[in-house]
Amino acid sequence: MRNPPNRPVPFACRGGKLSSIAAAAVLLLAPLQAVEVEGQQLRTQTEESGFTEYTSYDNMMTYLQAVQASSTEMRLGTYGETREGRELPYAIFSRPAVTQPWEAWALGKPILVLAAGVHGPERTLRESVLIMTRDLATPGTPMNRMLDDLTILVVPQINPDGFSRPGGPMRGNLWGLDLNRDYMKMEQPEIQGYVQNILHAWAPHLYIDGHNGGAPPYNIAYQCPSHAAPDQRITALCDDLIFPAIDRKLEAEGYSSFYYDVGRTETRWVTGGTDPRIGRNYGGFANTVGILFESPPGMQSMADGVQSG
Repeated sequence: MRNPPNRPVPFACRGGKLSSIAAAAVLLLAPLQAVEVEGQQLRTQTEESGFTEYTSYDNMMTYLQAVQASSTEMRLGTYGETREGRELPYAIFSRPAVTQPWEAWALGKPILVLAAGVHGPERTLRESVLIMTRDLATPGTPMNRMLDDLTILVVPQINPDGFSRPGGPMRGNLWGLDLNRDYMKMEQPEIQGYVQNILHAWAPHLYIDGHNGGAPPYNIAYQCPSHAAPDQRITALCDDLIFPAIDRKLEAEGYSSFYYDVGRTETRWVTGGTDPRIGRNYGGFANTVGILFESPPGMQSMADGVQSG
């Protein structure tokens, strides 16, 4: 994929810079749980409920606006609308503050995107990134200190229509279409906006796509681009540096992690597919490290799932 004029080539294309992406990913592992800081009063609906209910779309929007009002290092915007007309929010965290991609590129820091909620019922890591949003905005937290080294974008919910469906959430949008299979055609406005206005516009070095899946006994499952066509150093970076660092960090916190599983047998561990239309695989074609994170449902409490994410 060609880069537009004046757009920097992501580090995945520069052999000498691959370690910078790995270091950025490791930095992101630091605060696995929300840290209490004096003056930090904002809480998500999930936290207020004692991890018994999920944050509604309307409460999420109110919460994001309140977090922005408390911070000089957060910018809140929208990158599109859903089929039902819901705004799709994103937050920019940077020190010094930026509002445009070229301002972030000029800082010379790795750019990371944390995204979740592309499947309506998969809500655990959505709650994780909402808590991270507050901690990024709060001086004195480990996440806020990371802004010395990183520019971070948070996209908390790609599919609010599926999440908010009357009668219960659904995997696809309200047309019944799986948005995580739309990265090639980009027929749905939710993915059009995300790809064009976040992934293409900001050219992140790494993005994380949060889901509910995987298999016990692991608290977090992961996978990187697995299509053979993109730069294979992207996948090697995950396998050789990023994922081992995740394993070590989670083990130190009392959690466990391993590769994403979609149908293991006694002799095989079957990981996710290779289709370019899948979000993490699309990352490889965009010269970006696209990482799938899955929080296995049913094997852990909501609190453990949110905190391990």
